[in-house]
Amino acid sequence: GGSERHEDRFLAKNSALLYYWANVIFYLIHPRGAYYMMSLIEDHAHNTYSKFLETNKERLKTMPVPQIAHKYYEAEDMYMFDAFHTSVEVAP
Repeated sequence: GGSERHEDRFLAKNSALLYYWANVIFYLIHPRGAYYMMSLIEDHAHNTYSKFLETNKERLKTMPVPQIAHKYYEAEDMYMFDAFHTSVEVAP
């Protein structure tokens, strides 16, 4: 995968950072345009991933689950659910 070489990781991390700040600046200049651009990008990503999953469905079913996925989805407090999605009643 792309995580083996330092150059790949560096490019991925820094391009994400550049992309984030470009969006922040665009939002400050034109909020509606920034929102529309993000919706187009997200729609493209959804369509691309859905097509990939549909095209490779059978092959993906035969592949082992990566260890990092096991660690993430079998974590005791996935998403820190209790910290963010529950509330404690406070007595008056």
